[in-house]
Amino acid sequence: MPTPSASNLPRKLIGFVLNPIAGMGGRVGLKGTDGPEVLAEAMSRGARAEAHERAATALKLLARQALWNSEAPPLWLACGGSMGGQVLEAAGFAGHHHRFIYFPSGEPTSAQDTRMAVQAMVQEGAELIVFCGGDGTARDVLEAMQEAESAGLGPFDKAGSVSMEEMDIEGMVEGLDENGPASPDARVHATPSIPVVGIPAGVKMHSAVFGQSPSAAADLIELWLANRAGLREAEVMDVDEAAFRENRLAVQLHGHLRVPYHADLLQGCKCVFGGEDETEAILGIVETFQEEAGRSRDILWILGAGSTVAAVKEGLGLKEPTMLGIDALEPDGSFHHDQNEAAILNLLEAHPEVEARLVVSPIGAQGFLFGRGNQQLSPRVLAHLGKERIHVVSTPHKLRETPKLLLDTGDTALDEALVGFYKVTVGFETSRVTRVEVAGKR
Repeated sequence: MPTPSASNLPRKLIGFVLNPIAGMGGRVGLKGTDGPEVLAEAMSRGARAEAHERAATALKLLARQALWNSEAPPLWLACGGSMGGQVLEAAGFAGHHHRFIYFPSGEPTSAQDTRMAVQAMVQEGAELIVFCGGDGTARDVLEAMQEAESAGLGPFDKAGSVSMEEMDIEGMVEGLDENGPASPDARVHATPSIPVVGIPAGVKMHSAVFGQSPSAAADLIELWLANRAGLREAEVMDVDEAAFRENRLAVQLHGHLRVPYHADLLQGCKCVFGGEDETEAILGIVETFQEEAGRSRDILWILGAGSTVAAVKEGLGLKEPTMLGIDALEPDGSFHHDQNEAAILNLLEAHPEVEARLVVSPIGAQGFLFGRGNQQLSPRVLAHLGKERIHVVSTPHKLRETPKLLLDTGDTALDEALVGFYKVTVGFETSRVTRVEVAGKR
């Protein structure tokens, strides 16, 4: 039953859960923070929490909307403390705009806290779940909602079904048989009926349930509240972080969530392209940089993540390149593997007399140059380098299938400074001019 306002009009209920440790491993080169041991290692390396800042960006934009001063403003169903309450209040949502329904068992918070919070929100009647985190958080939200629906919490009846108006037919269909409703086991694996919006704050971010940026997530929430956004199913993907740290990419589809859809605001699912032989193009890209390195030894190369850049690394002489991290080549030929933000800054400051160049490749289909999976290339690093020292590489097929190249560094002014047209190297001394834009900007 919707919560009434002071005017006795019903209020929409929005669940909000924040994973306060999301993304902490990125700048220190840990590729994630799944598990207490990795979190401890991240903290020992000086990692700081940034998810609150990402969430605050989205929430402050929402707090400015007239809807929150209407006779029946939406009501946040919130977690106490670091899981949401602090940032809601800091963003300008006064006490009458939120109600605490879950408090974490301790600090640091856990995946179990996220799951229990989401289930409490569903049970309280949340019509939309907003979460801030990464792929691991999205997976926790998915599993919690599937379990809640199966148990008949929230708008669901005791058998775990929903009304025909609310039912997600596509998500439920594989659980149906000729004898009637889906079994409990089938419902656990079905697409939940309550929509979600993810505020991106993680490291890997392969899932398609996030806004392209915190501001884009705010726009998606606003469109949903105004009944101006349809819903679509979006993939929840997650990487095996242990394999990731061992330089292996192992991505698994865990299910789907329903999300408000807008093509310019919603992040796409990361794709690994195959089926088209682009060996010649990659060899051409490598040869281009080999010739460039041969023309001048006074270059400090900062070499990004991904298979195309890994080929460039090998072409420049690096053995066992870090496929999923940042490597560096000094002018004297010294190589450095898997560099974090601090190490990259130290290298830049140690070579003020030489030109530093950064080689990066966009994430397939998503299009992100910065802000997904390479947080070691922080705003401080990118500001030190400057736009003119960024070299973008891509295979032709990948570039064709990636509509936009995007920025989400977390620094609005820097994003705007990096916007513009870039020559993307796609083969031997061959390039295509492509525009790079701020993610989620309409």
